[in-house]
Amino acid sequence: MSHIRIEPVFWADHQGTLRELRERVFIQEQGVPAELEWDCHDETALHWLITQDEKPIGCARIVIDPRQIGVAKLGRVAILPGFRRQGAGSHLLQGLVDQVPERIFRHGYHCQQLQADVQCSAASFYLTNGWHFLPQETHHAPNAKAPIPKLHWDADIPHVLMAFELKNRDTRQQQWLRLGFDKARYRWHSKDGISDIALLQLLICQNPAYLSLTIADIQQPIWQHKTTIQVLSDYLRGSPRREAQILIQKEYRGIQEHPLLQLSQRISRLNIRRSEEFSTSQLLAWPYGYLNWTTHSGEACFNNRRECEQRKRNFELIRDNSSALHEGRRIHL
Repeated sequence: MSHIRIEPVFWADHQGTLRELRERVFIQEQGVPAELEWDCHDETALHWLITQDEKPIGCARIVIDPRQIGVAKLGRVAILPGFRRQGAGSHLLQGLVDQVPERIFRHGYHCQQLQADVQCSAASFYLTNGWHFLPQETHHAPNAKAPIPKLHWDADIPHVLMAFELKNRDTRQQQWLRLGFDKARYRWHSKDGISDIALLQLLICQNPAYLSLTIADIQQPIWQHKTTIQVLSDYLRGSPRREAQILIQKEYRGIQEHPLLQLSQRISRLNIRRSEEFSTSQLLAWPYGYLNWTTHSGEACFNNRRECEQRKRNFELIRDNSSALHEGRRIHL
């Protein structure tokens, strides 16, 4: 049986190993520019290394900002591709929860909360390990019924701020933006597009039983972004029982080169058809969540079964009257 170990290490002693792990995951796999990956915090940060049978398979670091009392910032969490979905990441997070407070105390600080800027496509992993989202009151429309989380771009990847409470955990925080738990309705006006793509990924990564999309304009950047394609791919590859149904309004010359069409050729359980019987873009994460948006505004809900049932019926009626793609048939990979 494999033995997984999480141990604190020093940058000066393990710089080569830590650099190799992060270069493989962030620079080579995710396309993060090297000048963004390496920063001034590495020499002063607290580092951890995760090994399996003494072979390095992952790492993480903690940055302490004296201006944020009681808070430590987790970052650069990397697990090699061949060791994911096997419990290594959960071992790492749990090991950090156990070890961080004492190690930080040795440096003269107290830690009550861990924070991390998490890639939106990986948020579900943190949720299942006891983390929760942090709100940003200034990032939503004045008439919003609930604030959306703190979002930002980093290396062209949407990130969301999450936290783990080392003390005084509140179960209500654990339900915020959780599919099947949070009944709030979120509305926003987005100028940079991050709210649209982030909420889309936060819904999909929580692995709904059924996934459908109506796309009013497939040429919008959100549908060609690498992280949108990746989160859809991860969802479908996560279980052979999962399917995704997509309806688009129009085809265009060269659509066969679109990333979504390319993905449908690699994964047969992604079905794309054409219909003009809808006017807005919508994601249905049945049986609980949905997301719909226009060019400058959007609305999302993570727990409304009645509304989802109605939306599912409406989608299936449109799909039953839809047509197969013409341009999309001429795809050659």
